Amino acid sequence: MNLSKMSINDKRLLDCLEHIRDNKQLQTLNLSHNKITSAGLKELLKVVSKHPSLEILYLNNNYLDETAIKMLKKNSGKLGKIRYIGLRNNRGIGNVEKFRDVVGQMKKMKIRLDVK
Repeated sequence: MNLSKMSINDKRLLDCLEHIRDNKQLQTLNLSHNKITSAGLKELLKVVSKHPSLEILYLNNNYLDETAIKMLKKNSGKLGKIRYIGLRNNRGIGNVEKFRDVVGQMKKMKIRLDVK
């Protein structure tokens, strides 16, 4: 499902979550180039953790910050079938070196976290 460049903010993301949850065949969700913050990610993770087939999640070029990385670390064992999360070029993530431990933790769980 490609929802990139749709000006989706946290409020609009909430409206999309039911459709994402109901699409049981969904394997890839592209939410890149939107206006999603850590607050929206928190709600998205609730759906992703229970989704039966979602494996790839693109969240590149949003407004995610260090809180998002901490949430992913905290929920790393609860990400359902997710195997790849793209977080490139998010405005608040900054220096990726300080997230090396999170990337390592995800790697152990066979989840590729792309924050470059």
